[in-house]
Amino acid sequence: MGTVTLPFPLTAGTKAKGSDVLGNDQAITAQVNSNLDDANYKNAGMTLSAKAVPGSATNTVLGADSVSEAKIADEAVQAEHQKNDDPGSEGLGMPRNELYSGAGSDDTGGYPKTNVSASRKQQGGKTVWAYFNIVVGSVGTDYLIDDSIDWRQRFITIVAEGTVASAGSPRTDLPGGGSDNVIAFSLWTTPGTLLTGGNLGLFYSENGQATGAGASPALLLSFGPGTPDTVRFYARSTDGALMARAVAIAATGVSVNAMIVCSPDLATT
Repeated sequence: MGTVTLPFPLTAGTKAKGSDVLGNDQAITAQVNSNLDDANYKNAGMTLSAKAVPGSATNTVLGADSVSEAKIADEAVQAEHQKNDDPGSEGLGMPRNELYSGAGSDDTGGYPKTNVSASRKQQGGKTVWAYFNIVVGSVGTDYLIDDSIDWRQRFITIVAEGTVASAGSPRTDLPGGGSDNVIAFSLWTTPGTLLTGGNLGLFYSENGQATGAGASPALLLSFGPGTPDTVRFYARSTDGALMARAVAIAATGVSVNAMIVCSPDLATT
């Protein structure tokens, strides 16, 4: 039903028949008792906090796909809210006890720390694919890689390929460039020979550092034989952005192509 329409309009100053008044009352009652719909409410006419019963928006009330990304605050969905199923079941399969915690041994206890401490943040990790050029003369320059999350207090693993042989301007050995076919490296080039075209490692970012000038917390990767191009990766202490600093750059510069993976936030507060 829509808005109420009186079946017997009355005129001021005239006598009203009882049956007409009764008919109008019945029309109003029929509308108000369980028949109010969208037409009866003005825009912004109801306040959620005062009128909605806590917990009343159940699964049957919410329509399919009705909650959009714009309605969920950043980092609002924590691991304890994920469905605790095995990966083959419906849901994300992220049990809380698979995340790092402070329970268990101290640093000299000789066995892993396991289980989950309630004081730890349970946000997930992230994978970033990065590619950028570092030109000659850029030693001491810091490059922003990613600031979509806070990279502090995380394990960070980096697998990176550095192309140093070609000296184009601009360099073309990045994805989409004319020489992107040369992007490749193996952990071992020949038996017993350490890789020369790439590098990999892991570090704990702790609280980060102001610039990439400090030796730690950071990861120093070198590319190429002889006098290599060297890049230091770190988390910026002011805002948690993932950064890279040109530490030593040879005559041709270097193109860096990397897969960067971080753990969940492991901070204790």
